[in-house]
Amino acid sequence: KSYENIWKFKAISVSGAPAFSPVSDNVYDARWSPDGKVICALSNNTKGGYIFKLIPIKGGETLLVKINKTELNGDPFPIKASPDLTMLTFWIAGEDGKKDIYIAPFSLKEAKTTSPARLIFKDWSAGPYNTSFSWSPDGTRIGLIHEEDIWIVPLKGGNPIQITHTPEHELYPRWSPDGTM
Repeated sequence: KSYENIWKFKAISVSGAPAFSPVSDNVYDARWSPDGKVICALSNNTKGGYIFKLIPIKGGETLLVKINKTELNGDPFPIKASPDLTMLTFWIAGEDGKKDIYIAPFSLKEAKTTSPARLIFKDWSAGPYNTSFSWSPDGTRIGLIHEEDIWIVPLKGGNPIQITHTPEHELYPRWSPDGTM
């Protein structure tokens, strides 16, 4: 019910099998593994904080994803996993309310980041991740809203590029399937 502010997660078969909920927790974002056996979900931990968790679609233990905090100054807030689930993005909030966005290699099999995180965007001013952040289909770039405009962040070198400069407040950046728009 909307007044309870609960974000339930259900899997529904396209062949008509009954829908089911693999977890009872809130799920705010989810991405299927390439083999369709696991879902990487942005959810809550037992203390109400935000975490990534791995949900086996056919049942079994849900695994909490461990983010390597070495060399990080603060607690990571999960954003999204890459399309192929090999990278995770998260932010660390500063005292000024702006966020630094990091990316880290991720092992689905081990349920953890495998190397220290790398800063990809400094002083991000955006609001909620779901209205302000989008991976390109090939996982090589991120589109995000910063100071109400759209920026593209190349992940293999190069600086972020502002691609809009309008009086409107842009929201929900989404890539075309081929990544050209």
